[in-house]
Amino acid sequence: MLSACGFRCDLCPAFNENVSSEADQVATSEGWKKYNDIDMPPEQISCDGYSSPLRSGHELPSRKCETRDCVTKRGLGNCASCEEYLCDRRESNMRDLERAIEKHASSVSEEEYSRFFEPYDARKHLGMLKRGR
Repeated sequence: MLSACGFRCDLCPAFNENVSSEADQVATSEGWKKYNDIDMPPEQISCDGYSSPLRSGHELPSRKCETRDCVTKRGLGNCASCEEYLCDRRESNMRDLERAIEKHASSVSEEEYSRFFEPYDARKHLGMLKRGR
């Protein structure tokens, strides 16, 4: 399941289908803080995916997602379909992830990479769509 911005909801550790215990929520909260500098309490680690409606009292999917708003306003499925791909906003977000990967490259395990970086590698996911894969 690909979000508007290119995140893979199905791989995201906050996606409800991937959360089976409070320990999963704690691990995700700690990993996001460590690798992505996102400070979210474990009890808020719960998401039905990008296409789900925003729910009162829930932080995920993000209510502040400019990309979601942009894609919805343009009537697109995701950024790869946009004539302005790759816009400055998406490029900036992608660079943030790439900087985090570089910062932690020597210390992150394969499992941690799969959990805290791979789901958010929008450049890779959207690029595959643009190339028709």
